[in-house]
Amino acid sequence: MTLLTTKNKKSTAAVLITGIYLLALAIAFIIMLITAKGTAMSGIFLIMVTAPWSLLLIWLLNLIQVSPAPLISGLFLLIGGAANGYILYKLISMAAHRFNK
Repeated sequence: MTLLTTKNKKSTAAVLITGIYLLALAIAFIIMLITAKGTAMSGIFLIMVTAPWSLLLIWLLNLIQVSPAPLISGLFLLIGGAANGYILYKLISMAAHRFNK
């Protein structure tokens, strides 16, 4: 058994790094909820963590000229962040698998 995989072939590094990313995502979402009423820049951390999905959402909202509530935008960004987490996990798992060969 190596340091990068466990018995059931899950990459420990992928789980750890993806967990850290999801924790950062949750913290950015909480910051947005806490500061949503006070400033227009309340979601800046969430936008940075969920790129490129946040940029796509901003583009689509500008295209259809709609301004949804910050909570609705935040929920869409959380979905994008979950997609980023999945992609991150898969990429690191594949890299760890190739490294262990």
